[in-house]
Formats: sequence, C-alpha cells, structure tokens
Amino acid sequence: SEVVSRCIRNCKAADPTMGKKLTPCERMKCTMYCAARWSDACRERVSQYCLFSTTAASVLPDGIEAEEGQGAIVGCDVDCNAAAQSALSAVVAAATAVVLAWATAQRA
Repeated sequence: SEVVSRCIRNCKAADPTMGKKLTPCERMKCTMYCAARWSDACRERVSQYCLFSTTAASVLPDGIEAEEGQGAIVGCDVDCNAAAQSALSAVVAAATAVVLAWATAQRA
C-alpha cells in the first residue's frame, strides 16, 4: 500500500549520520513496524517475508537451490512478529485506561 511505503520512506537509521540510508536489517524492522501499523493482514503477510529473509536455507536436497533472497539478512535481530505484540500491547493499554476510568467514575 502507498501508506506503508510512505511510512517506510520516513524511517531513519540507528546511526544518525546515515539519515534515511537504512541497512537491510533496519529496513526490515521498519517494514514490519509500518505493516503492523497499517493492518493485521498486512503485518501477517510481511511477517512471512521477514521470516523468509531472516532464515537461512539449510539442508536442501541435491539439485535444489535456495530461492533468491532467502536468508538475505540472516543474523538480523528483527522480531518478525514483534509488531503484532506491540500493537496488542497498545490495545491492552487502551482497554486498561478505559476500565480504570470507569472504575474511578463508579467510586465518585
């Protein structure tokens, strides 16, 4: 989606001197973050690509080669499901705030 692409274009490198020149690992982290902000369905699809990109091809039968890009960023510390957990944490925090506000109103 254009919204996700725009979000990714606004990510900045961890090293301030690099500006928006992200490493492949930083780009994947940013992509996961932006996909999760857009929708759960988008996050789930990008998560599959994230896992593909961060998992090395191993023990392939003779004559079968890894797909291009598979394992391209092995060693990247991106959590391909973390964005979903962050989104869930935000929902839980919002729900907690509503419950606390309701409880406070009941006491008054």
